[in-house]
Amino acid sequence: MVPRLRAAQVRLGIAALLAAGACAVAGCSSILGLDSGKPRPDDDAGADAAAPPSAEAGHDATLPEEAAPAQPDAPAEASEPEDAGPPDAPSDAPGPPVVVDACTPDPSWCDLHCGTGPDNCDESRVCNSECALGYVCGSANLCVCQTEPGWCTARCGETVDNCNSPIDCGPCDAGVDACIPEADVTACGAMQCGQATNNCGQLVNCGADNTSACASSLTCLSDSGTCCNPDNAGACGNHCGAYTTTNGCGQTTSCPSTCGGTEVCYEEQCCTPATNPCGGACATAVSDGCGRTIHCACGSGAECVGTTCCTPTGCSTACVDSCGVGRQACCAPEAGPPEAGPPEAGPPEAGPEASAETGSPESGAADAAASSPPEGGGGSESDSGTGDDAGSPAED
Repeated sequence: MVPRLRAAQVRLGIAALLAAGACAVAGCSSILGLDSGKPRPDDDAGADAAAPPSAEAGHDATLPEEAAPAQPDAPAEASEPEDAGPPDAPSDAPGPPVVVDACTPDPSWCDLHCGTGPDNCDESRVCNSECALGYVCGSANLCVCQTEPGWCTARCGETVDNCNSPIDCGPCDAGVDACIPEADVTACGAMQCGQATNNCGQLVNCGADNTSACASSLTCLSDSGTCCNPDNAGACGNHCGAYTTTNGCGQTTSCPSTCGGTEVCYEEQCCTPATNPCGGACATAVSDGCGRTIHCACGSGAECVGTTCCTPTGCSTACVDSCGVGRQACCAPEAGPPEAGPPEAGPPEAGPEASAETGSPESGAADAAASSPPEGGGGSESDSGTGDDAGSPAED
């Protein structure tokens, strides 16, 4: 009886030692924070932690937030999108300059002026230097009246001269029969201007307002005493550049040097340059129609294709914009190495968890010892007891 009790006690001791070893392994795992691989009821993140990382999460999804490698700050330039548009053309692209003369010359300047002098634009103008009888071309290039040297011939006393200015012709001789002059219109006859001599031998004016000049801007032709319209503007027409012509009175006159406004003087003709002679052309030279050569270039935002300006509106094919010009911005991004995805399934690495699940040599030995009966016997205490009773003869 005593040997049986001792054998049972030995079996119980071995089982207790094996159980204590297994509990010690589990307790150490909990204390050290090792994951046994078995979900716990109070662990809400267990299912998420056990789930394989998704493709969208990328390679950083398998790492805890605090363990994820810090990404270096990207430079400010990297955040700016690449400019897909063409480079701006220089803002000073050559084109037809728009020149506006500050002064427009008076085409009728010589109708009222004489001689050579500056016109209303301070440009030299050559006008006819002839003035009516009794007038001279003054310093201001105007015909001014001057007293005729023989005006007092056959006159005496205080009177007016040919300029209607007071004049003293001296005392009259007493006892001499005074001549009674005829009317000026009689003396002038058909003359419209200039001077005539009356019946008393006196000079008289035949022009407007008791002068020898013509009315308004008309010119007096001294040789015939007639007034005519010089019409210098009509005689010049579209000429410029001091072009010399003959006016309506047969007098030589010159035309304005400039044209005024946006016109330019080209080959002694006023010319209006084309506002856009290039018309979208580039890399070529054209005339503005007034003798100037314009070197065509594209404006801002356009690019020159052959000899035609084109404004791109996007990309047509890879690395080519809609104008057919190679553009780096139209190139597809270069293919780089694929981003690391979730790790491929493989045999778990050896570790505390693997040891807990698959069993380490130590745990395997402990489990084997716990599951197999000790040498010399098997089963539980009751089994051993029953076996001993059934297989052994009863002792006295």
